[in-house]
Amino acid sequence: MLRKRAFDILRTDYVVIGPQDSFGDAVRRLFTHLAHTPDMDAAALVGPDGFVGVADSSDMLAALGDCAVDDGLRLSLGASDFEPVFAAQCRTCLGRPALEMLAARDGETPVAGPRDALVLVLDAMRQAGARFAAVVDGGRVLGLLSARDILGEFARLAETSRGI
Repeated sequence: MLRKRAFDILRTDYVVIGPQDSFGDAVRRLFTHLAHTPDMDAAALVGPDGFVGVADSSDMLAALGDCAVDDGLRLSLGASDFEPVFAAQCRTCLGRPALEMLAARDGETPVAGPRDALVLVLDAMRQAGARFAAVVDGGRVLGLLSARDILGEFARLAETSRGI
């Protein structure tokens, strides 16, 4: 597995979220993308200075929840008032800048170079508790690696080396 490099299995079929995107734009683009590529539930966050992080639908849901629901909202409204106020809060949150909403949620996305050994990328992902790693070269995102794809690669390796 030391011969396999990050570049060998990186995925280029992901959504890029930039400084011009609202949070609502990011959510819509991710779900449009998922209709065509359901196994790539991630978006690269790219700011003016390059790579910022990776966000998936769980990160987006958590960011929306953090923004739209606070203790004051929960405590101040009765059951009949909650839904319209919550919907208005969600609309406000969806209009905010995506990077502002999501960069704070990124829990240290592992970053790999294109020539990094896959086993080292896996170790970095494991230590960070991350489902995705970004393959970055010179500040430019080349692609994403998912834990699922790395697991598949390990399974293929184990299967092909069984006779050795």
